[in-house]
Amino acid sequence: MSRPGRGREQGQGGHARAKGEAKAKGKKERAPNVEGRTIYLHNALFERIMVQAHRKRKTISEYVTGILERQVPDYRTTPSAPVDTDAA
Repeated sequence: MSRPGRGREQGQGGHARAKGEAKAKGKKERAPNVEGRTIYLHNALFERIMVQAHRKRKTISEYVTGILERQVPDYRTTPSAPVDTDAA
């Protein structure tokens, strides 16, 4: 049984979002070369990371990425220029 004046016309329900329409949450768009990963951490370590990320007003991913970029060396090989053996 419905009460008079309390239907969809009065603001209950609203319009349905189209299937592909994004939510208006303000989430940042990911770079095309970024994928989700799963890592396992001790609870205490995760809590420390959460506190520090919150203090710096960053997401956990942004905070951890900054730490790893600074601390993990990049050992990818890059092609070097050919050595000129005639110059001597």
